[in-house]
Amino acid sequence: MKRIRSYQLLNPLGPQGKYCKTSLARNYDLPSAPYCVVKQLHQPPFPKIQELFAREAKVLDRLGQHSHIPRLIASFSEVDSEGDYFYLVQEYIEGQDLSGEISPGQTLRDSQVRDLLRQVLTILSFVHDHKVIHRDISPKNLIHCTENREIYLIDFGSVKELSNSTRTRFGQIRTPTLVGTPGYMAPEQQRGKPCFASDLYSLGMVAVAALTGVAPHTLPTNPKTGNLIWQDRLTRRPDDPALIQFIDRLVAHHAANRPTSAAMALAEFEQALGSGRNATLARPVDVAIPNDSAPTGVVNARPSDDWAPTDVVAPRNPNRVTTVVQEVLPWDSIFKYSIRGSAVLIALATVWGLGGMAKTRLDWWWYARQQPPDLQTRYLEADERDLTCLFDWDNCQVRLHTQAFQPYWEMTTAAQAEGISFWCESGFQSIEQQQRKGDQGSEVALVRALNASDYHTGFAVVLSLQAPEDRRPTSRREFERSPVFRWLQDNAADYGFALSYPKGHPNYEPWRWRYIGPGSVFNSP
Repeated sequence: MKRIRSYQLLNPLGPQGKYCKTSLARNYDLPSAPYCVVKQLHQPPFPKIQELFAREAKVLDRLGQHSHIPRLIASFSEVDSEGDYFYLVQEYIEGQDLSGEISPGQTLRDSQVRDLLRQVLTILSFVHDHKVIHRDISPKNLIHCTENREIYLIDFGSVKELSNSTRTRFGQIRTPTLVGTPGYMAPEQQRGKPCFASDLYSLGMVAVAALTGVAPHTLPTNPKTGNLIWQDRLTRRPDDPALIQFIDRLVAHHAANRPTSAAMALAEFEQALGSGRNATLARPVDVAIPNDSAPTGVVNARPSDDWAPTDVVAPRNPNRVTTVVQEVLPWDSIFKYSIRGSAVLIALATVWGLGGMAKTRLDWWWYARQQPPDLQTRYLEADERDLTCLFDWDNCQVRLHTQAFQPYWEMTTAAQAEGISFWCESGFQSIEQQQRKGDQGSEVALVRALNASDYHTGFAVVLSLQAPEDRRPTSRREFERSPVFRWLQDNAADYGFALSYPKGHPNYEPWRWRYIGPGSVFNSP
C-alpha cells in the first residue's frame, strides 16, 4: 500500500479517472488514525495550475465549515519526474451514496423525497451563499451518513474541472466546460453556462428519478416548451400535489422559470410543504350573502369546489350598485385625459423624430468635411495566421489574436475561482465583415464606425454575462451594476485588459474590452 506523507492509502473509492484518483486512507498524524479521503490530481508542471489548485483548496476549506460538507483536512503538492501531483485530503463520511436507493426500477416515498429536498436545499443555500455552483448534484454525490442517517454533499465540480484541465500548445490552461452527470445537467449547463439555478434543476431531477424509478435521460420533453414530461411515469398517486408542483418548478427548461438560488427555493419549499400538507393549495372562496335576513356587509366564506374565479353575489338594491360604479369609474374623465395624453405623446414623438433627422444631417455635413470617405481604418487588420479559435459552436467561431488568447483564459479562470462568470460573445471581425454590417447606413457613418473600431485587430472582445437571455443586462447602466463589471474594473488590468474606450467617450461600452499587454498593437510605442 502506498503512503503519502502521513496518509496510508488503502483502496480506491469510486471510478478512477485518468488524471484524478480518489482513495480511502488513514491519517497517522493523529493517534486514532482516523479514516480520510485522499484525492490525487496529476498534472504536467505548469505554475498556473498550482495557483488554481490553491484557490480551489481555499474554496473547499470555506465550504467545509458546513456540518454536512466534508471538511478539508489538508492540501499540498509533490513533484517527481512525471510531473506535479496535487493532493486534497478531506474528511471521510461513512455511509452509502443514494445511487443504490435512487436507480431505475426503485422509488422512494413522498415523505422521503420531501426530507431529501429539505436537507439538500439547506446545504446548497450555504454553498450558493459562498458564490459556488456545485455543478454535479446527482445520487452518487449525496451520501446517507451511517451515524445519523442525514444527507451529506460531496465531490464539487470545481475540483473535477481542475483535475481535467489541459495545457494547449500556446501555454494557456483550458478547463472543460461541461462538468456534471448526464441526465441531471440543466440545459444551460450543457451549453457551458451554469448558474445557481442549474444546481436546482439537478436536484429536481434527483427527486424525479426517486419518485418515478426512471432514468432521467430516458424521459421525454415537450417539443414546444422543452419542459420535462415525467408525471405520467409516477407509480402511485402522490400524497401531496404541492410536492409535484414544486419539483416541476425545479426542472423547468428555462432557468428563468426556476428559483434563482437555493435560498429562494428553500423558502418556497417551506411555504409550500413546511406547514403541512397542501399548504399552498388553498383554493379561492366564493363570497355570498347566505339569506335575505343577513345584515348588509356580513358575509360567510365557504370553500369552492373548483378553481373558478371568486363569485360575488350582487346586493339587493341595483340602484345602489349603479351609483357606486359611476363614482368609481368616471368614464368621461378617463376618455378626456386619454385623448390629451395621446396628443402629448404624438407631439413629443414628432419633435424627437425631427431632432434625430436634424442631427443625422448635421453629422453627415460635419464628417464629410472632416475626412474623405476612403474607408481607411485607424488600426491594421490582424493576419489570419495570428488568430486562434476561442470557441466554435453552432457554426459560429469566436477568434482572438494569439497574444491575447492566454491572458483572456487566465482572466476568466481567475474570475470563475471567485464565483464570477462571463464569456466572450464576440472577438475578431474583419473589416469586410464590418462593412457588410454597415451597408444599410450612410458611407460617412461607416467610415466613422471603422475608424473607432478595434474588432479587426483581434485584441478586442465583447463580454457577456452567463445568465439566461431574459436576465442579461440590456443597458450600459445595468451592466455597470453587475458583479462582472466590478470584478473587471478591479482585476482586468492584472491580465493586460482595459476598456476599449473610457467612460465618457462617445464610443464607451462597458462590455467592450481590449488587450493592451505585451504583444498588443495597443502596446506598441
